[in-house]
Amino acid sequence: MKPQPRESDTTPQNPEYSIRVVSRLTGLSPDTLRMWERRYGYPKPTRADSGVRVYARSDIDRLTLIARGIKLGYRVGESIGLDELSLKSRLANSDPARRNLTESELAHDLVDCIIADDPDSLRVRMRRAAVMLGTKRFISEVAAPLLDELGEAWEGGAIEVQQEHLATEILQSQIHLMLAAYEGSIGPTIVLATLPREYHALGLQLVGLYLAACGAVPRILGADTPPAQIAKASRALNAAAVGLSISLAASSVATRNHLEALMTVLDSSIPLWLGGKGASRIGPKPERVVLLSKWDELEDAFETLRQRVSR
Repeated sequence: MKPQPRESDTTPQNPEYSIRVVSRLTGLSPDTLRMWERRYGYPKPTRADSGVRVYARSDIDRLTLIARGIKLGYRVGESIGLDELSLKSRLANSDPARRNLTESELAHDLVDCIIADDPDSLRVRMRRAAVMLGTKRFISEVAAPLLDELGEAWEGGAIEVQQEHLATEILQSQIHLMLAAYEGSIGPTIVLATLPREYHALGLQLVGLYLAACGAVPRILGADTPPAQIAKASRALNAAAVGLSISLAASSVATRNHLEALMTVLDSSIPLWLGGKGASRIGPKPERVVLLSKWDELEDAFETLRQRVSR
């Protein structure tokens, strides 16, 4: 029977290494190694009779080169298919100062930083993108696509709960940092919230930041807010509009009921903006409701509102 590999299992004829040893030697966590195996088909370890993964020395050498490339800014997806010679050649000729990911690459591959358990790279790349693109493009080309990528990675089993939470926290921190630059602005106030039993508010924060860049003063009430409280806040804050985010998970019947309840207590002069992937599923659009599915539609709606308010 083939023995189960231990950390000392490195016979000269056919060295094999456990996942713990590979992790220690490459700096890549065991979770990352397993996720890359599922997502990219590499590394592809053999199995001992006991079922545990065993890796060859060549795997360690190649994974070490891939990990070094990631720290220089190369993407997992463009690195993991290269052989050892190609990886060495690229690293030898790499100039980190010139290695700048385009916005499309960044939006698509930020999740790789999470898979690689490299939150520092995720923070750096986000901040670089924010500076390079500006607020509006950062939201539309990086942050919003990142949320979609995270959702797909989670559903596909490429990331775990703690990794998704960490990515969300980093994105929220970046949003708060950027919002701070607009503090003290003077413009129409927009109250933002989600309806009862809608518990995800990260999209609202992106909308608030986008509106701030347009010249608005966003007031984010957060998730799971009763209609009466939304109306009360709009009066207290002298809001020019109310924006609601509707997710795909929301019940269309419940959403319509909450909207009808809100419109009975909300000042009739205040427009009600609906966004989110579930907004179009509520059925016939209630009076006063404006559906906004794109960032430029949000900007146009705000500009129309600003012109009306300034008259």
